[in-house]
Amino acid sequence: MQKLTSLPFQVRADRRERARARARERDRERASERETERESESESESERRGLPDLPLSSPSLLTIHTPPSPSPPPLLQSCKHHVSSIDAQPSVAGGILVFVTGQLLPEGEANALKFSQAFHLAPLGGSFVVTNDLFRLNYA
Repeated sequence: MQKLTSLPFQVRADRRERARARARERDRERASERETERESESESESERRGLPDLPLSSPSLLTIHTPPSPSPPPLLQSCKHHVSSIDAQPSVAGGILVFVTGQLLPEGEANALKFSQAFHLAPLGGSFVVTNDLFRLNYA
């Protein structure tokens, strides 16, 4: 009979021990996640330091299409931006062709302006450089 009365206490003790074990496991997982984040940040920083200096004679083109306007183009003002879509395709010699659409909201304006942008990323010394960049404000 004594075993029956001690059983509920044992069940509670087992539950507490399982809860403690789960808490320890969560703590280990969180510590592991923090360590992974620190390692990733360290790797990113070392990768940035290892980027090659880009040659100034690198051929690079930028084209901006905007209609004539008496006020300065919104590109020259502070803008908030929202990217709606990004499409990318591999190109010749290991490059990447990227097409982006979205909206720009110039500071002090109520209406956002739609934009589209296409650019080519060409491989250069283990990194990439923008060799062509087309940007268009889409007025409706």
